[in-house]
Amino acid sequence: DGCETVAVVTEDRRLARRLRALLERAGIALQDQGGWALSTSAAAAALHAWLDSYERRFQFRPLLMLLKSGFFQADALALRALERDLVYKAGIEAGLERYLARAAQWPQLEALLRQLEEAARGLPSTGRPRLLRDWMAGVERSLKALGLWQRFGEDEAGRRLLDILGELDAAFAQRLQRADWREFRALLDRAIERATF
Repeated sequence: DGCETVAVVTEDRRLARRLRALLERAGIALQDQGGWALSTSAAAAALHAWLDSYERRFQFRPLLMLLKSGFFQADALALRALERDLVYKAGIEAGLERYLARAAQWPQLEALLRQLEEAARGLPSTGRPRLLRDWMAGVERSLKALGLWQRFGEDEAGRRLLDILGELDAAFAQRLQRADWREFRALLDRAIERATF
């Protein structure tokens, strides 16, 4: 009672996140010096869902995670047709071309799938090593084609994610190193895991 300032010091990030959530729900103002792990944000989850979708040939689980992330603006009817009619009724588990072959009766779904197809073209083929900067340029192109780049800019964690992508791109410009897709993803994932917001 009557205390205006309280400090909590812990190295346990899980405990700190739980405490922060409880305090915010109670309307208590706080300053979290450690911040949140960027990898736990919805923006990072949307990025990972997109890259996983691309990597797994648009397997339905990461694809639906992306489309339902809140960062991707998917038409509700298109999303329902994809999930209910193509995935669950028709049993199509992956393959953008397979979804497209059955999507003609749903114009909104076909438009959505074409947008995904166009964004995927922005990413280089995962088959051979490339300059890290080429991988990063492809990620940026694909995020812009999906509209995610712009929506990340409207979100606090999304802006931090864009900062991390920019920092990586600048580092890759300094060091012209080649890597395959898995090595690139590992570097990207580690950078996001270490970052806070």
